[in-house]
Amino acid sequence: VDKDGRTSDVKIVQSSGFDRLDEAAVKGLNNNRFEPAIGTDGKPIAMCNPPWVFTYVWDLKDEH
Repeated sequence: VDKDGRTSDVKIVQSSGFDRLDEAAVKGLNNNRFEPAIGTDGKPIAMCNPPWVFTYVWDLKDEH
């Protein structure tokens, strides 16, 4: 997450087993904005360590 709250270098750590769902998760994280970390001077900073892990849970219901 950079100092503006944007993500970069999003990667799949564990596949869902479905390429399209994995791609949607990466796209979803790339489109999210987060609150950036705040440095000791009170200004936003990029944060990259430790790597952050997000879990997407897909709930695919049959609407038929």
